[in-house]
Parts: sequence; structure tokens; C-alpha cells
Amino acid sequence: MSTQNKPQGMDEVVRNIRVEMARHDLTQAQLAERLGISQVAVSKRLRGVVPISVAELLRVAELLNVSAADLLRDAA
Repeated sequence: MSTQNKPQGMDEVVRNIRVEMARHDLTQAQLAERLGISQVAVSKRLRGVVPISVAELLRVAELLNVSAADLLRDAA
């Protein structure tokens, strides 16, 4: 996905996910395992190559013990 086609606010969502991953000392590989997807799939989502679905965002929030609103913060 090119930068031009990236949904508005996605950079902030990814930043918030990365912050929470770091706070929980969680690697992409560990997050991928918990999500039941490959590390490459997680990497593509965090780089904006593949959009993060609502269902994935909700699951990530659950795994990181935060609300979806926390991950969406500053994305508007």
C-alpha cells in the first residue's frame, strides 16, 4: 500500500501499537503467534503495506490489555 492510499490516521494507530508492544516487551513474532498469523503478516500491517482490520485491531487491543480507543488515540 503506498503512502497515498494509507488510511488517514494509520500512522498514529501503528505508533500506538508499537508503544504498547514495547511497554509489554512484546516482539512482532510474539504478537504474531498470539494473533495466529505470521510475523511477516504483522510486519506488513505495522508498515502499512496491509491495512489493519477492525477485528485485528480489537484483538491486538485485547492482547495488549488496552482499549481499541487507546490504539486509535490521535488518529483523527
